[in-house]
Amino acid sequence: MCALRYETGADSNASADVNARLANPSAPSRARATVGAAEARPSPPPATEENPETTDVAMCGIFAYCNYGTPTKQSVVVEKLLNGLRRLEYRGYDSAGIALDNGPGPGQLEPIVIREIGKIDKLADQVSKENLHPDLYFENHCGIGHTRWATHGPPAPRNSHPHTSDKTNEFLVVHNGIITNHQPLKEMLQRKGFAFESDTDTEVIPKLTKYLFDKFKTQGITFRQLVMEVVRQLQGAFALLFKSVHYPGELVAAKRGSPLLMGIVEPEFNGPAH
Repeated sequence: MCALRYETGADSNASADVNARLANPSAPSRARATVGAAEARPSPPPATEENPETTDVAMCGIFAYCNYGTPTKQSVVVEKLLNGLRRLEYRGYDSAGIALDNGPGPGQLEPIVIREIGKIDKLADQVSKENLHPDLYFENHCGIGHTRWATHGPPAPRNSHPHTSDKTNEFLVVHNGIITNHQPLKEMLQRKGFAFESDTDTEVIPKLTKYLFDKFKTQGITFRQLVMEVVRQLQGAFALLFKSVHYPGELVAAKRGSPLLMGIVEPEFNGPAH
């Protein structure tokens, strides 16, 4: 199952198109959003160095937190992401990771990816060691997280999600499911000069996203249009969340063969925005 929780400001309409709001920060609503996703699958034995791939699809969880028009501290974003992943622990996993924006001020933000093998508490310890700015306020922001059960490649930080398009993290993706045509996509992208660091099927997705963005950016492609083009190239069953420096404050979710749940939380029913 995949879930999206969206917390809105008092002047927003709960029946509005949530996808449109997430993909269009100029939409006239003030909102805080929490996004989460998880999908139940049969769980195979964990991959090992001797047996790096399994034929069954394992359980994973993806989660994200978005706020729009409601200033939120970075420390709150981190707490939401970690707590969201903890809610998915019962599914079983061997590693986890998060990605969010970081920097000394709103105009100096860069995405940071933090990944670790083991339990969420171990990831939280790693987060505490990073040079974050907990008192930094985000007016608009999307953070993503993931719990992984190894299928393609053994448990290792390099195989953990979120996966990235390049060293500057232009595009970040968390993925639940399987990409059955990842090998030909990987070979094509390698011919285009992309270098891969993981053993996963997921890494082709952010790199394919960057390849297509570079190809179409002069045409003013939107984030939603870009993701739609990426999904057209993918085969398999999946749920995906995309984050990008080129589309700050935006999040795009996509699915095929997997349910996607989207929840909206409004202040009039849950107290003031927080």
